Formats: sequence, structure tokens, C-alpha cells
Amino acid sequence: MPHAGVLTYLLGGEDVGFRGSKWSNDPAVFRSNPKWFQRLSSLDVFRDPEQWFDRACMLRSFPKGDALARSEARSRYLDGESIYISGLDRTIKPLWDLCDGLAADLGLNPPDVTVEAWAAGGATRVGMHFDLDYNFNLQVIGRKQWKMAPNDVVTNPIKSHHTALGGTFVNDVGCKLPSEMPEDAQTCIAEPGNVVYVPRGTWHATCTTEATFAMAFVIKPLTLADHMARALNDRLHADARWRERVLGARQLAQHPQLRATARDVIAASRDILADIGPSEMLYPSLWGGRPPCFKRRDGIVSFRFDMSSGMLTWQLGDKRSEFRVPLWARSAVEFMVNADRGWSVAVAQDLVRGYEVSFLIVLVWRLVEAGFLEEAPAALGGVARVPDKP
Repeated sequence: MPHAGVLTYLLGGEDVGFRGSKWSNDPAVFRSNPKWFQRLSSLDVFRDPEQWFDRACMLRSFPKGDALARSEARSRYLDGESIYISGLDRTIKPLWDLCDGLAADLGLNPPDVTVEAWAAGGATRVGMHFDLDYNFNLQVIGRKQWKMAPNDVVTNPIKSHHTALGGTFVNDVGCKLPSEMPEDAQTCIAEPGNVVYVPRGTWHATCTTEATFAMAFVIKPLTLADHMARALNDRLHADARWRERVLGARQLAQHPQLRATARDVIAASRDILADIGPSEMLYPSLWGGRPPCFKRRDGIVSFRFDMSSGMLTWQLGDKRSEFRVPLWARSAVEFMVNADRGWSVAVAQDLVRGYEVSFLIVLVWRLVEAGFLEEAPAALGGVARVPDKP
């Protein structure tokens, strides 16, 4: 089960500012709850390197990110190099539970919170870089020096950047990215039990003088653009034409037809974008997963909805039924009644006020129980599971 109050334990009770929709851009150092940290750090995976060698889903060099075989990672670790470890939260139940609990504390979906870790068998130095995510970096073994500075060149990055990898880079308006740590960089020492909060995009560099192990809770929810792209993608994939693979694109003779098809996709996308509402776009973050779909129950005839009285009547076989709809939900129910095919609950949510959405979901299921609505297959890529009949 998810651990309640993970954020409070992780930050030693100082969790102000991390439960809203905007987080601080200032780095910070916290002291985790001592008893909580003692229990966490006593896990075998932290005490025995062979445990994380065996349990990691992926081992990489750092900062290059080259994938390493376990034998190669072990050799490099023993030689003092830093090894980047991912996937421990998938294979170690207590870490999985902590991620779920932290996601609940932060008002996020469980997939938005993962664990990444770094281990080194000796002294290491990681050059100046910034990351695309927020993270709470928990020092488990050894001490690590941090240098951190605000990033006033790149806002809301979607890709990490390491200056040590060389090359000249500019931001989206042509300003050159620095290659040396800004003069206003702050320095701190993280000891076992300390948590370093690193805001998204913050310049930072680290160095150690001993064997170390650090674990970060990485916070990486979808961007607004991700939400929009996924909603559009799902709508487009509902049409078999737009699920066609692009083949032969390197053959010049195919280009005219491919461009013509692309124009059709663009035109279809414009129509879809005009129809997508905010609830459909944001549904994965607001509620998790994809919205369920419903439709008028097969066999219903003589249905009628009176907006003024809120009375919905219908007939199914020999049975005639009625259902009184509250005033706040009448526009949404009018949409349900007039829909000639299945519809997403996210569409109906945009027809009520924000605080009424939870009540609307209850109302939809009451209409299912009353026999007017039924769940509809929600096709994804041409295939949909038919809801089980009660």
C-alpha cells in the first residue's frame, strides 16, 4: 500500500510549497525524518551493491548515458566511476510504494514519480548541467558537494543538457548557453539523510571524495503540449486512415502523394482541435488513464428530455422509465440524450462547473443503473474492450 505522508517524512516536515500547481525555482536542502531515513537506508539494495546491480532495470554511464552490461557497470563502479541506475522502483516494492505515496501527496498520478539513483565506488566529479525534471535527491551513503545556480537562459526544458559533453548551444531565441557555472552559484554539502531539492532546469554540478549512493525521487508529469498532443493523437487514431504507416518516404516519386495525405491529416487535425475541450486534454493528469465512454442503451426508443423540468423519459421494451435531472446537470444530460454515438465522459465534464464534475460522474452511473446509459467500447488504435455486463 502507498505510504501516507511520504512528502512530510522525506522533507522532515517541511513540505510547504509542493502541494500546488506552481513549485519554487529556488534549490533547497532539507533533512529527512531520522527514523524514516534509518528504515529506508537499511534496505538491502542500499547496503549491498550487488543488490542494485541485480535489481536495476537499466545501468548507464554518467553523464554520457551509455547502456552498460552488469559486468561492465560493476567493473566501472569498483574503479570509482559514477553509475546511473534506473528502474529500482519497479523491482523493489518498498520504493514502488514510496513513489505512489509521494505522488498522492503531490496530487500527481503514480507514473509521474519514479526513482533514479547514482552510485560511485570512489571520488567523482559531475560537471555543470541541468535536468528536464524536478527531483528530490536523497543522499543515502557518503557525502556529496553540490553547486547550484538559477537558469535564466532556458525556461521549462524538456531535455537535459551537460556542458561537459562539448559543443556550442543556444536557447530558443538564440542566446548562448553558458559553459561555466554562474557566479551566483550556491554551494552545499549533502550528508546521509539530507534531501537536495533541484528545480527543473537548475544548473548544478557535484563532486565527492568517497564512495557514495544517492537516490532521487524524480517528478516528471506531462507538459501541456504533451497533453494536447496525446488528445489529438487519440482522436486521429480513431480514424483508420490516419493509422497508416508512412512507407517509401525516401523515394522521391512518393512525395506528392504523401504531401497530399499530410494536408488531409492537417485539415482533420484542425477540425479535431476545434472540438477538443480542456477536460479531454487534461484528463490523464486530472483523473488518471483515459476517460470512459458511454452511449444510449441499445433498444431504447421514445426518449425525450425536457430542459425546463429536467424530466428524462424513455422506453425499453415494454418498460417506460423516467429520471429527474438536477438543474446543474441539464446541459450535460441534453448532450448525452442527443448524442448519436458513444461519447467520452470528459466531453460531458466541460458542460458543468468544476466543482460539479464529481457529482456528474455519480449522475452518469445512476443513469447507467436506471437503464438509460451503458458503457461503450473506447477504441484505441482500432481495438476496444467491450465492458463486462453486470
